[in-house]
Amino acid sequence: MTAALIRFAVFLAVAQATQGPARGAPAVQAASPAGAKQAVSVIWEASLEAAMQRASRIGRPVLVAVLAPSEEASRVFLDEVYPSLLVRPLLHEVVCVAASTEATAPLTEGPRKGMSAVFKTMTSNEAQAVARAVEQRYLGDQIKKVPTHILLDGAGHLIANKAGKLEQKEFRRFITTALDAQDPSWRPSTDLADVAKGGDGGGEAIPFAGLFGTDEKAARKAVDALLAAPDKTVVARLFPQIPSGKTRARLFEAARDLSGERDWLAEVLELGVADKDPDVRAQAAVTAEVVRAPGLAKQLLTAFSSEKDEDVRCDLLRAAAASAKGDQAVFDAIEEAVREKSDKARANAYVALARFGDSDDKLASRSVDVILKRGIKDREDRSRNAAVWALAELRSTRARKEIEKIGKRERGVVKRFYEMALDRIDGKDVSGWQDSRRLVASEKVRR
Repeated sequence: MTAALIRFAVFLAVAQATQGPARGAPAVQAASPAGAKQAVSVIWEASLEAAMQRASRIGRPVLVAVLAPSEEASRVFLDEVYPSLLVRPLLHEVVCVAASTEATAPLTEGPRKGMSAVFKTMTSNEAQAVARAVEQRYLGDQIKKVPTHILLDGAGHLIANKAGKLEQKEFRRFITTALDAQDPSWRPSTDLADVAKGGDGGGEAIPFAGLFGTDEKAARKAVDALLAAPDKTVVARLFPQIPSGKTRARLFEAARDLSGERDWLAEVLELGVADKDPDVRAQAAVTAEVVRAPGLAKQLLTAFSSEKDEDVRCDLLRAAAASAKGDQAVFDAIEEAVREKSDKARANAYVALARFGDSDDKLASRSVDVILKRGIKDREDRSRNAAVWALAELRSTRARKEIEKIGKRERGVVKRFYEMALDRIDGKDVSGWQDSRRLVASEKVRR
């Protein structure tokens, strides 16, 4: 590194960006013998000068991340890419330093909770000029619309330079290719299982790596291991990093069968109902309905109001009803849903009323009023059957005569369904009642 670069490097003010050691912590150890574990951490130095000194001492390249925290692209790298299980093991092989003229405060929540502030403010004209000089030296006149990453060797010579993309795989490929070119024999110093567990060596490894591959059998085992982890907060931390929508959906299917304390699940469900994959959103909603996720009704209702997929809307409305515990906004949304043109939407709304009202007599009475007014008279078989199912779930004796009357017009399986509904209202043990859900549109559900 040239003397000029050393002089102005001290002006590049950044702070620690990951859960690595504080400045001055022991250096990363050299590779251990095969099979041995070692304690390593991602190193983020406070200046380029300090990074170059450490890199020369321990024989690692330097990664300079030129970021603008106010830009969405940079935020994605800070919050998702650097901490991800696809990238973090690679960062163990380099010494990291961030360059920026902007400032951020330490975070108290989200993926980087507990990490120090990434940037310190550079206010003087001199510091601004130095930052521009660094960018000019390595980046030329290009305008940075996305983060730029620069890899230097221990002598300050450029190894690789690439504008970042908002994809973990692209960034991982860039780092891997650069390290391969410099030293084909390099190996990641920490496996995914240790990183996923929240540590860097020490303790028994948990097979979480299957969450991030393409082997479905390994993914199923990894999901089971994740849900069995003693520290359940790891589930919410890892969920956004699971690349396969099928695996994310599988996580919610498995979570429905868990017993015991479920407070940890609310945060994961909130991520699930906002997922980009409709199957994941659906599985998260069904899980929220089954476990009656406390305090999640507002988020579920918000997701319902913006959802475009009709099947997922049905799942979200039932989930909101099951979690509502008397929420007027949820009841209003259900009342509006029973007036929709879609037969499927109306049928689902009646089922949601049963979910909403079955824990409280007053709520049950309000739900029965709505169903008797509209559902029991619906012209469509699917909606009418759903209304009958809901009334039976609510044990509505007021609806008994009406159900008995219209049941006389039915034949075969449907007639038997009406008879079971009457027995359920009477408090009898109804064999096969759960199988009757196939007659209710929303109860073809993903279970």
